Amino acid sequence: MSIRFYRSTSDLGPYSKVAASNIGLSQSGPVLSTSRQETVRSAYLGDDGCYGDGYRASVPQPESLRFAPTSSGAPLRVIHVGTHLLPAGIDQWFNALRRYSNPQKTEFVRYVVTTDLVDQAQVARMQVPVEVGGRDSVRKACEDCDVLLVSDPGANADWFSAVRPPLSVFVAHGDCHWTRERLESMTPVVDHVIAVSRRVQENMCFDVPTTVIHNGVDPQRLTATHPRNTVRQSLGFHDEDFVIGFVGRFSEEKNPAAIIHAVAQLPPQFKALMVGFGHLRCPLMDLANQLIPGRYAFIRGGDNLGNLYSAMDAFTLVSESEGYGLVIMEALMCGKPVIVRPIGFVPEFIENRRNGLIVTGTPESIVAAAQDLANDKSLAESVSQAAHVTAQNHGFASTMAQRFDDLLSTLWEQRSVTSG
Repeated sequence: MSIRFYRSTSDLGPYSKVAASNIGLSQSGPVLSTSRQETVRSAYLGDDGCYGDGYRASVPQPESLRFAPTSSGAPLRVIHVGTHLLPAGIDQWFNALRRYSNPQKTEFVRYVVTTDLVDQAQVARMQVPVEVGGRDSVRKACEDCDVLLVSDPGANADWFSAVRPPLSVFVAHGDCHWTRERLESMTPVVDHVIAVSRRVQENMCFDVPTTVIHNGVDPQRLTATHPRNTVRQSLGFHDEDFVIGFVGRFSEEKNPAAIIHAVAQLPPQFKALMVGFGHLRCPLMDLANQLIPGRYAFIRGGDNLGNLYSAMDAFTLVSESEGYGLVIMEALMCGKPVIVRPIGFVPEFIENRRNGLIVTGTPESIVAAAQDLANDKSLAESVSQAAHVTAQNHGFASTMAQRFDDLLSTLWEQRSVTSG
């Protein structure tokens, strides 16, 4: 069954402005804006002004979702609850967690979404049942699970207090006031918090038992299937170009415009590759047409980003804040020099000019870093090599999943001892 997107977005935190436009592109495929195609309007509006179509997954009747209590040695039944299912970091985190978890320890039963903000393509990728519902769905999730993972309760924390799950774990993905407010609203019913970086733990998780488990990259997303030169040519770039890349949501807090302004201050061989989606896509295209005509490409991306990372000479992310910054770790794993602000995991793993370049986030700071990499090949090579080593040591989703398995098992054992 097809439904329209959820229109009341006031409780979606940082997604409020991008709720509809996150999936405002035709599902028929990516659209490029290159030097051969200076202006592309790739978003479309439905008759009611809503972007695209949503999707409500078919869900069994409640009676079929009843489970017997977990027996000794059986895997823990885990249900995840969030406000949306869009192409974003949380869905990548969940898919990687499910894929690499030990099925003898952890069974992911379903993914509950508490608004109609659901992308059909994302549902197809989840490989677990997706349930779109409200208070009753949350209550059923609490009854049916051993462990309830909550990434975002929205403005409905009271839904979780009516029926307490055996073990409730809040996953703090963000480093902004939205995460703090959500966590504070959930504190009475949360047993433990998992923070995706040390920065999130220090800034968000006060007076709540917390464990840091860094996010991880699923390397399957990063497989390159075409030669670098072929990909660059398809995007309108040449061998002598220095391509500065961005991957993520086109929204204010990600600050993608800084990259376009930076490229405008650089010589003509510097180009921008903008990979992503969001409500700023068309305004960013207009800005690029105005400031750097013929020197950019916009593309939606998708699950397999290896070809697009391979086309870059450097990756840039200068967001206002990031809980972790998964795309930074993806770029490191692809051996790309990164130009980043001290956000997410950066203060823990990145040392300036050794395995990345740390900047203030202004266009001028990006300009200086890009020129350093373009003009000093030895610096670019050494940073690239160190970046790859950093990702190999700290960036795999399999490590993240193992730590989740171990922590949830430990928390369950502690709960059993306490309740027994």
